[in-house]
Amino acid sequence: MRYAKFDENKALTAVLFVARELQTKSPEKRADLYKLLKVLYFADRAHLSRYNRTIAGDHYVAMSKGPVPSRIFDMIKSIRGDGYYNSKSAFFGAKLSNSLHVQAHISIIPMDEPDFDELSETDVECLKEAIEEYKNLTFGQLKNASHDEAFEKADEDDCISFEDMAAAGGADQREIGFVRNWLENENFLPG
Repeated sequence: MRYAKFDENKALTAVLFVARELQTKSPEKRADLYKLLKVLYFADRAHLSRYNRTIAGDHYVAMSKGPVPSRIFDMIKSIRGDGYYNSKSAFFGAKLSNSLHVQAHISIIPMDEPDFDELSETDVECLKEAIEEYKNLTFGQLKNASHDEAFEKADEDDCISFEDMAAAGGADQREIGFVRNWLENENFLPG
């Protein structure tokens, strides 16, 4: 599996944006961790199939209850005190803990505004669409929806291929080729 370059500032901005939107638009009026992680998956799947890259470069792991963005989940676990996130930036740890709060282990509370300079128009487009489409789904419905072809192809606790995610989002072979090119460039360029 080839990985993309993870952009922790974009990731934090995406989490803040989704958490804020779920607080106002979901039936339970809170940003549930499970729903937040699934919305990010659906947004990245759509972005891969349309624009041939992910939003923040995170990779997804096929866990028993569905795909999980690995680095973002590590960030959230470090905030709630049961995980470890290692940033390349000396200042990001403080920024992270000042931006998000986790209540009762599963509610994500944004303490800061998302910095939209971090996200492209297409990033915001896919995030908004995923929020709208999945905000009202129950745990079981989200689990079923996220257990798509890409998830099924991956072994449990292993990475889901970006190419398979793009295909599950509707990409054709030509577009999947663009995803491969993006990954090759990500792995070739210094980071």
